[in-house]
Amino acid sequence: MKKWTCCSWRNVARFWSGEEEELLTERLRVSAGEVYLRLPRWSDGTAVMSSRARSQREIAEWEPDPEDPLYWKERPPAQQWRDTYRWLMEGRRVGVMVPFVIVLNGQIAGQVLLNNVEYGAVRGVTVGYWVDSRMTGGGVATAAAALAMDYAFDVMRLHRVQATVHPDNAASRCVLGKVGMRQEGVLQRYLRIKGRYLTHELWAATAEELPQGAVGRLVAAGKAQRL
Repeated sequence: MKKWTCCSWRNVARFWSGEEEELLTERLRVSAGEVYLRLPRWSDGTAVMSSRARSQREIAEWEPDPEDPLYWKERPPAQQWRDTYRWLMEGRRVGVMVPFVIVLNGQIAGQVLLNNVEYGAVRGVTVGYWVDSRMTGGGVATAAAALAMDYAFDVMRLHRVQATVHPDNAASRCVLGKVGMRQEGVLQRYLRIKGRYLTHELWAATAEELPQGAVGRLVAAGKAQRL
């Protein structure tokens, strides 16, 4: 049975209106420890930006280039977080994204973003994430992706969750497979990374393919425990 803390079907509308102060997913235990997702807070700035700075080399390997190529070099961390937080909260307010921070054993371990929400005939969303380089392995990324997918299916009532991944990103391809996604196709010269447009794979899963949910799939495979 899925458990969603601080969230019920009745307050989904409040969430989209920005009235819900905090939203937590259920908690999972993986080999690295206890993992859950929650909405970012303004006070997370130091922890998030410190984590990103430590992991910038790994993140930059796969993350799209910012519109301003000097953004991460010229702006101090406090300004970076201010701009990022405002962007995330505005996206949440207008209903095009749901941002989360990943919490591992009480510490921020990265971020997950459900972005480009589509309703109507599509009812889909794109999921992306990054994990602190000191906390990779141990099932953290897999648990975070599964929790985000179940949130999309169960709370947002979406039909499809997709992700894009570079063919050489073996770790993320493994994560997507574990949470029940399958490769659908190839996107030629899709994202600009380090100044070049690189081809990516498109992975996806629909609600019908995961009747037990992405978390349920992990639990059944012995890769996570519900708390």
